[in-house]
Amino acid sequence: MMKEETHLRNDFRTVGILKDPLFANVVLTMNTSTSNSGTSFTAGEKVTQDSNATHGGAYGYITSRATGTLNLANVYGQFHSSLRITGADSTKTANVRAVTTSDKSTSNASTFDQRLRLTGFVNTSSFAFTADETIKQDSTDANGAVHFINTSSGSVMSITNKKGNFLATDTASGTFYYVRGQSSGAVGYFTDTAGPDIVPNSGEIMYIENISPITRDDSQTERIKVMIKF
Repeated sequence: MMKEETHLRNDFRTVGILKDPLFANVVLTMNTSTSNSGTSFTAGEKVTQDSNATHGGAYGYITSRATGTLNLANVYGQFHSSLRITGADSTKTANVRAVTTSDKSTSNASTFDQRLRLTGFVNTSSFAFTADETIKQDSTDANGAVHFINTSSGSVMSITNKKGNFLATDTASGTFYYVRGQSSGAVGYFTDTAGPDIVPNSGEIMYIENISPITRDDSQTERIKVMIKF
């Protein structure tokens, strides 16, 4: 079982329990001084953590490699630090030093964020984007609802109800893909994306409940209790 814990603005109206979803982007940082580098593994191969270990049995598929890290997609289970991993094709092994489950440095397997994050976001207009408005990308017609824009540590616009595929701007080549607020008239672009943290439509829905909308503010937390009888 997993819990969803998000620090959101606006409101929410659905709670539930999801069993065994797949994580979309897990980063394994390895202790390269005592084991193989990430580049020792084969691109695309399945990586498994020792199923005989107390907390082992997790697996995923390599999407990118670097000297000290592996990025994995379609990850089942929870990878843990201080346990070894093995590549199915390369047969290489390595010792995991740290694990993150998203682009957030403090992420872990007990939380996830299903919003699409448009990172490196720049507002090029004099108008401000507004919460809950629809944004639309001019060249792709991709659209979504603005959840909020975080400017405290890099500009990130989080959106929900995404439809279509957004294209990221490449400022080095001068290729810009603008998004436009359908209510505010604000115009901007972004240079990369992050999320959602788990693979859409993966896992088994064990419980779901629709409730009256609960409006949140930044300092508010909720505790939801569910009683399930088997």
